[in-house]
Amino acid sequence: KVEKLLEEAKSATNAQEQLEGLKSTASDMVKPLAGSIGVESSEDLGKQIESLRTNLDTSMKSTTAMVTAQCQSMLEVAKEDERMKTILAQLEEQKCLLEGMNGRLMKTKTADVTLKAQDKLTKRVSKLLEGDEISNVRGGGGRIMK
Repeated sequence: KVEKLLEEAKSATNAQEQLEGLKSTASDMVKPLAGSIGVESSEDLGKQIESLRTNLDTSMKSTTAMVTAQCQSMLEVAKEDERMKTILAQLEEQKCLLEGMNGRLMKTKTADVTLKAQDKLTKRVSKLLEGDEISNVRGGGGRIMK
């Protein structure tokens, strides 16, 4: 869309240059005929042509400036959109990394809890085998004598 607008601006500039050439040629051709077509003098016709030329120049410059500003604005929006896409991709990457780290952490935690439970069970069994008094053991609940 931006490229299309830039091409249109270039096309308008080329058209303006061609029009300038045609105006100059027309002015040269019309001056001798100025008296016969009702213009007081060729100077009056020249002034009218110059006024039209000035108006056209002003109009073309303002149109070109407006189109250029619109193109620049659209380019900025496109660049910002690209930046946002890049940031979004980076955030997605970070999310995946965090999810992976969380999964590993949960496995580590589970393994740690399992090791602690095994440790407690080993200590209880050791006490049972030594014949110490044990309470709160499932199925036991009493004394084991040596």
